[in-house]
Amino acid sequence: MNKLRVFTDILTVVIIIAVLAAAGGFILRATDSVQVPDPLVTPTPEPTPEPTPEPTPEPTPEPTPEPTPEPTPEPEPEYFTLSFVGDCTLASIRNKGQFYNNFESVVGEDYAYPFARTVQYFADDYMSFANLECAFTDALEDNGSTFVFKSDPAYAQILSEGGIEFVTLANNHAKDYLEQGIADTRAALDAVGVDCAEDGEGFLAQYGDGPVVGVYCALYPDVYSTPEAVAEAIASLREQGAEIVVCAFHWGIEGSYQVTPGQQTIGEAAIAAGADIVYGSHPHVLQRAEAVGEGWILYS
Repeated sequence: MNKLRVFTDILTVVIIIAVLAAAGGFILRATDSVQVPDPLVTPTPEPTPEPTPEPTPEPTPEPTPEPTPEPTPEPEPEYFTLSFVGDCTLASIRNKGQFYNNFESVVGEDYAYPFARTVQYFADDYMSFANLECAFTDALEDNGSTFVFKSDPAYAQILSEGGIEFVTLANNHAKDYLEQGIADTRAALDAVGVDCAEDGEGFLAQYGDGPVVGVYCALYPDVYSTPEAVAEAIASLREQGAEIVVCAFHWGIEGSYQVTPGQQTIGEAAIAAGADIVYGSHPHVLQRAEAVGEGWILYS
């Protein structure tokens, strides 16, 4: 082998080695200078916790409003009229019966005549009161007084035709003809539908659907017209259902317009005990009327 070819082969090998060395250095340097990042690891996201749902609150029901009660209408007031008449002597004095102008000769059988000009005041009221100062009787025996009054029992119709519902017999003439006279009088009144009460007697009256009226009758002065007796009678009438209480007293001085201290005392005591009206008779004239407390006193 010639030396030139050997040299050329050696040179070629050296050049190849040199080239490889250079390439290896480049590779090494390239390897040293390039940072290969770690492969990107995508973190597994933490699972988002499902929020615990808030419980849906039950809707608070709207309170049902209480219905506004309808106001109870005030009842319409009712009015009842009570009328009061003074002394009624529907008879004649027996020992003067011969006079042409005695009561019976004037009235005859016209029983509407005595109240003909006043009946309009009593016919349409609730209750009319009168003081009956005579007996309706055929009895002959009297009590011996100077003045005794009686008429035929048929004359009780004068009261019913005149619009009178009640009469007091607590007076000084109801017993002019003794017990027979008073019994006959009561029977005659009952026959025509007129109520009555005697001295110391209470009575309850009601007409239709009207109020119950309690009446207490008494002469003054006597045991039935003391403040204690009157208070007891009024309480009894109230307990029996009286809605209105009337005390009918026969008192005072005939012909006098002045109220006596006794009248005033017992009248005011009756009102204080619960009477609504005190109705007086006997003076034969008008006396004053006055409001006392919650009641009224009609002295005569």
